[in-house]
Amino acid sequence: MENNIKQIIEDQTNDHIRKEAKNQDRLAAVKQDYWSGPNRYICDVLDEMRKCHETRNYSYLPGLIEELQVISNRMESKISEKYDYYTLRRELIKKVIDEAKDLKEK
Repeated sequence: MENNIKQIIEDQTNDHIRKEAKNQDRLAAVKQDYWSGPNRYICDVLDEMRKCHETRNYSYLPGLIEELQVISNRMESKISEKYDYYTLRRELIKKVIDEAKDLKEK
């Protein structure tokens, strides 16, 4: 009887571990599908601009400038969004604390 209980517990534990592994795999797949990072980084574009200057081949320089502008705009936008988020979060926390103080006083 005791061996049966141990076996049941072990089976349930193994099932739980397998389910957790499946959930982790699904989560990793979702994160990979929705990763919205840039295809290239600013440093990569700047390196290519340097190569463009070294070879004196300026034919694709306007495209690189445009690409650099797009990446920079995305970066500035993300910084602004984060600032807005933290500002709103601070205001909300302050509001909740003030409301808690008011309720405590009553």
